[in-house]
Amino acid sequence: IWVINSAFPVFDSNGSFEGIMSVITDITIRKIIEQELNQEKNKFESVLNNINDGMFQDSIDGKIIFYNKKFLEIFGLNDSDIPNIDIEYFTAPEHRDEIRERHNKRTVGEEVPELIEYQGLHKNGNRIWIEARVTAIYENGKITGTQSVIRDITRRKIRNEELKKTVTELNNRNNELMQFNYIVSHNLRAPIVS
Repeated sequence: IWVINSAFPVFDSNGSFEGIMSVITDITIRKIIEQELNQEKNKFESVLNNINDGMFQDSIDGKIIFYNKKFLEIFGLNDSDIPNIDIEYFTAPEHRDEIRERHNKRTVGEEVPELIEYQGLHKNGNRIWIEARVTAIYENGKITGTQSVIRDITRRKIRNEELKKTVTELNNRNNELMQFNYIVSHNLRAPIVS
């Protein structure tokens, strides 16, 4: 069993030390519950830190209050960076106003689309494309901040741009072939008619 022992000295009416009085309380159930909670917390942290998406929570003023390892990895941050940053820190300048406006609207209860794509900034200065799904956090019926699940979609954006260029190039070549076909058929038609 687990016990907690509270002891204090006992003095007689003359102020002479008579002994020690102890109160022993059985705290076994509390310890078992604490151990079970720690096991659940460890499971939760393991899942949270091993998913492929970054997650973070921020307060109403946009300060980061909770995050997982993938969030740090996406932006190249360290635990020591977190107290000094807010949601604009890792957002490209041209997207900061939009991100802040959406955050402010969401924290006062206005309807804002959950999904957004924007350019973020890695700590090394590189730009990365981010897909974020953002929802409000409620505690006791009151909005206390937002929670975001983010994904680095830079490779997907680059592939899409490459595909667009390829499609444009193929369309141009197809148009050139059509033009060539028209010219050849026109040039062949005259001798055949003759």
